[in-house]
Amino acid sequence: MDLPLQQIRALLGGYQSVSGQTFEFTSTLFITGKELFYSLSQLVLKVYRVPFKVTETENNHYIIKFSELEPQSNTMFFEDNYVWVSVGAARYTPYKAHVYDISVKDNHSFTVQNCIVHNCTDLSFAGKQRGFEKGSGTSSSLLWECQRLIEGKKPKVLLLENVKALTSAKFMSGFHSWLSFLRGLGYTNYYGVLNAKDFGLPQNRERVFVVSILGEHKPYRFPSGFDDGSTMSSLLGSDLDEKKWHKQYNIDRFTYEVRDKGIVHYLGRFNVPIDYKLDKLKEQGLEDIDPSTIKESIGMRTQCLFPTGKVSCMLASDYKYPKTVVEGIGCEVPPTLYPSTASDPSARPFVEYERGLRESREELAKDPKVLWLSEKKPQEMVGLFKLAALLNETTEEQQEPVSGFYSMRFLTPGEYWKFMGFAYEDYAKVKEVGLSDLQLYKQAGNSIAVPCLEALFKEVWNSLDD
Repeated sequence: MDLPLQQIRALLGGYQSVSGQTFEFTSTLFITGKELFYSLSQLVLKVYRVPFKVTETENNHYIIKFSELEPQSNTMFFEDNYVWVSVGAARYTPYKAHVYDISVKDNHSFTVQNCIVHNCTDLSFAGKQRGFEKGSGTSSSLLWECQRLIEGKKPKVLLLENVKALTSAKFMSGFHSWLSFLRGLGYTNYYGVLNAKDFGLPQNRERVFVVSILGEHKPYRFPSGFDDGSTMSSLLGSDLDEKKWHKQYNIDRFTYEVRDKGIVHYLGRFNVPIDYKLDKLKEQGLEDIDPSTIKESIGMRTQCLFPTGKVSCMLASDYKYPKTVVEGIGCEVPPTLYPSTASDPSARPFVEYERGLRESREELAKDPKVLWLSEKKPQEMVGLFKLAALLNETTEEQQEPVSGFYSMRFLTPGEYWKFMGFAYEDYAKVKEVGLSDLQLYKQAGNSIAVPCLEALFKEVWNSLDD
């Protein structure tokens, strides 16, 4: 606590880069352990002198949220170097929960009622593919912690699910080592790749499944599905969640591209200029900053999904930046849109939700940065076709402009759960427990597509049926 403010700020910045995030000027720190939580909260108060929101989750985990743009709140204020907070409530919880935690470095896997849940992040591309070899110390290597449990219990059926990379050349040696271990215990292994979109879900999610059956049984037939054409539109909407819309500055820095036979995509190029970073550092009290030490960064490329398509694979890390979908306000979103102009009566503006409600079509037409979209494909006319178009120009001008506008928002946690195949009634029960949106996004991204599990279990039953 006696360090200079600039060093404490650097320490917090380093911690946040590893276990935190910043979105729309709001910083978030994810903390494990009460002592670390107390220490970091004091550092935040000392450096930024702004109120923060604390969320306590299960297993002694804490979340701190604060914004440098909000120096005061209704529940916290500063006076004479003291922080004053209001007490919301005090509750007694009479129950106890027993969860067994197997930790490797800073990663945790949990065993509850004979179910073992461990991380596969070190196999995925998002997890930098660090591997799962025995003794490697990665979170995915916790698979080998199951070895002694299987040797002791020898369940009749085992099911393993992981990312598709598990069967890639990079991890094939470790994968076959695991299968060889199971064969040595008397298991017969069956594995394959299932895609959630082939089992009734509008999500492109490929995962490797391994079914291992002990002893005598009928040959297991791996399930096969088919794409029934289901789209996101049938599952969009969640009355239990508040829609979070993108701000205009996010929409303005989306670039327009036409791909896949004319279907429109909006690919985010989140450039953070040096000048912007310098201004933020100066707001924090830092002076004499050498601009050469600041790098212009380019953030993630994010596809803005169409409700008439399928959602890309949902991940546990999506809580940092949930997937984005186009939504029509006062209109439907067609399967295909093309760039147009405000003078086109069939075109609608693509703007921030609040702005679309606030400003008229005529007002939006005056802004050259507003993107206008039409479901009519522009055609390059030549010869007599161009002459005919010119003759009909008066008729086109008299056409009544269409109503409504397009905007984009984040998918809600409830929609994430539905895209994994969970019943909305089950999501409502989980929501009642009081879990944060962060945890709900993570649970969906870490889950297994329910229809895939149902198909796998049905074939297991057939193999064991005498």
